[in-house]
Amino acid sequence: MPDQASGQAAVPAAAAPAAVKVTGLWKRFGEQVAVAGIDLELPAGQFIGLVGPNGAGKTTTLSMVTGLLRPDQGTVL
Repeated sequence: MPDQASGQAAVPAAAAPAAVKVTGLWKRFGEQVAVAGIDLELPAGQFIGLVGPNGAGKTTTLSMVTGLLRPDQGTVL
């Protein structure tokens, strides 16, 4: 589908390079598992929302992606 502004074909989200790639992300606080094995790939130029109930690990996940927290296991690229 052409981009209305430029007339050029838009790059499909699947073809866009990943801006963030998370594999096997785990975080524990004592005995409490906050994040359990998350795999996530976010394409460049896209907006996403992370939703879930209180205590689901949303803030912990974003804190690890941004480098504010160090994961116990897994990688953030």
